Amino acid sequence: MAGNETAIDFSLDQQLLATTVYGFLGALTTLMLIILTGFLFYHLESSKALLGRKNLMLFLLLVSQASHFITAAVDTRDRTRATAFARYLFLAFTELFYLWLSWIRAYDIVGLYASKAMTSVAYAVLLCNMGVCFVVPIAWLLPLEDAMVSLVVNIATAIVGLGICMIDVFLMYACLKQLFQKTIEVVEFKGEEARAAKYYPIIAKYGLAASCCSFAALLFYVGFTVLDVTNRKELESSSAVPLTNTHLTYFFLVAANVSLFFVAFSLVSQKVKLVQAATSTHHHHHNHV
Repeated sequence: MAGNETAIDFSLDQQLLATTVYGFLGALTTLMLIILTGFLFYHLESSKALLGRKNLMLFLLLVSQASHFITAAVDTRDRTRATAFARYLFLAFTELFYLWLSWIRAYDIVGLYASKAMTSVAYAVLLCNMGVCFVVPIAWLLPLEDAMVSLVVNIATAIVGLGICMIDVFLMYACLKQLFQKTIEVVEFKGEEARAAKYYPIIAKYGLAASCCSFAALLFYVGFTVLDVTNRKELESSSAVPLTNTHLTYFFLVAANVSLFFVAFSLVSQKVKLVQAATSTHHHHHNHV
């Protein structure tokens, strides 16, 4: 998951289109939050279940992501250090809640297919990444020149992107193992474990989708960064930036943020399917759904 564009200078038409896309994604995310809240309020038995840890994480992720898109729309039209700070602060919270929710949701599945050593390393990377996420917004508060801020932001974003990629690959491995698993049956589990295992295919399917979207966002951001650096070098040498490069840079930027939206969409879909599965079997095991 990435959404940093500290260096690019869009034309007025591109700024307008980028602002529109960000505003649209912000509105969609807000609508998704409202629909999810109504859905859970209708299906869950109590307000305590509604505000369970996993639900609260998902709510906070959606609030952070909607806020990121809205502040990104403002920042794209009229950048100041204040708007950049707000934008990347909400993005940092989005990344934090995504990482933590994905981890706690898939933890039981990870325990089936990964060694304790692998899980410990992945958890350490997860914790480090959560801290590095906030280097980006903090950089905008430091009394540094814009060029130095951009350097710090780009380095921190690269580290965060690599960390998220490592976590996503780890979770994708566990989810794929679960989806293609043929030998372990639910009957091998007992009691609460057996009831929880019924939800593993849903968790794995939509968790895999979220990780793939997150990975796609990272790849699009890498493409954006490469083109952005190329464009900057051509400007420094007094060469005109090819129009194709400008359009491609903008495309990668928009695609990265659309992918970011579908990360949240996958996690919301996972929640809906889990609640529907619990409702259809007349079991509301809220610690798993």
